Amino acid sequence: MKKGLLLLLAGLMAFFGMSAKAMADARTDSMSADVREIGDIDLIWYYPNMILDYKGTADFRLNTNGLGGTFGDGVGEWGGVIVDETSTLGGVVATYVNRPNTLETTAGTLIAPLPVLGTPLRSYFTPAGNITSDATNIFDEFWATDLGGGSNLGFHFGYGDNGLPADQAAQWSLSAGLGVGAVGPFNTLNIHADYATEDITDTALATNNKSQGISSVKVGVLGRSDVSDTNYINSFLDLTFDNDNLTNLDDETASDTTLVLGLACNHKIDSGKGLLSTGLMFGWLGGDTETEATTTKIYDDENTWDLLWNGSVEAEATDWLTVRAGLQKLIVGRQFESNPASYTDNSSGDDVAFSTGFGINWENWVLNGDVEAETLEGTISGVQPGKGIFFGGAGENIVTVEEADLSYKF
Repeated sequence: MKKGLLLLLAGLMAFFGMSAKAMADARTDSMSADVREIGDIDLIWYYPNMILDYKGTADFRLNTNGLGGTFGDGVGEWGGVIVDETSTLGGVVATYVNRPNTLETTAGTLIAPLPVLGTPLRSYFTPAGNITSDATNIFDEFWATDLGGGSNLGFHFGYGDNGLPADQAAQWSLSAGLGVGAVGPFNTLNIHADYATEDITDTALATNNKSQGISSVKVGVLGRSDVSDTNYINSFLDLTFDNDNLTNLDDETASDTTLVLGLACNHKIDSGKGLLSTGLMFGWLGGDTETEATTTKIYDDENTWDLLWNGSVEAEATDWLTVRAGLQKLIVGRQFESNPASYTDNSSGDDVAFSTGFGINWENWVLNGDVEAETLEGTISGVQPGKGIFFGGAGENIVTVEEADLSYKF
């Protein structure tokens, strides 16, 4: 049985082409969902106390480090290990390395970004100050412990730099997550608070060669309300305050505030082996920028607000294969700029995103993949008698896998 499964897995992967983008975890992306709606390991980037839920996991992200590009050929991947509780450490610890500065979400692909400030539903984390950073994340350290009575506490520290003697950039972040058990209408409630900062130094300048303040402050809550044994509701709120003062370096300053609200209704399938989910997310981002051109200062106010709906499903096809699909729709998207004054639709051009993917389980191993929907639909439309759907033409793949995660539970 094991040999047959391995041969089948090898055969399936032989048909899969690989093209990657640095996004969230493959399961969430293949369902066109947000991790706060359906729950998954990437919740640790919001709530470090949740490493307790994933202790004893080796987590490898096979998609390349950075937006776009190809798989990393063994050099661009990132990931980490969450070790089980030990008496010497007083809790659960985790180490991640090579994390990208930004993980774009499926929602981010539907929304046209503001020229400077981006989009409110763009990603689970961004560099300090919400600006493009030259600093590469080197490591992230987590620690969490059970406080008893349904409560737990966790911390996360991250550090990165660009390793250059000139144009130096270094950033660090500290976050805390608290689980408080049942509160009011919530069976579980989690709270987080984060702070991140970055320092940039241009050594080519003799004086005034440092940034004067790049920082982000984030707070949020996530609650789960059990309606029945098989139905539950996730609701969440996140606030972010960004500030960038690059007056000395580029004659630029920017600040913004982001609000994200979400609600998802979830139904467990087959005692939790599968999931049916539908939800709404609202995002608002407002801020201002100031740029000095020669002796004239240019001011611009930027605002965007968006409402998205999504529906998704995952279900076991066999005891070793899970199939997933999801659809996301941008219901309302608006964007405003003051210089020049404009009020426009905020769609990136495609206001609907369909996603699909798979999970393959073998003993303690799990391989999750997010499939490029266009290649799947092309294969389905190209079925030929005698050829079937499991044979591509010369140089063709059945489907293309956009991202893949490999994990081991120990």
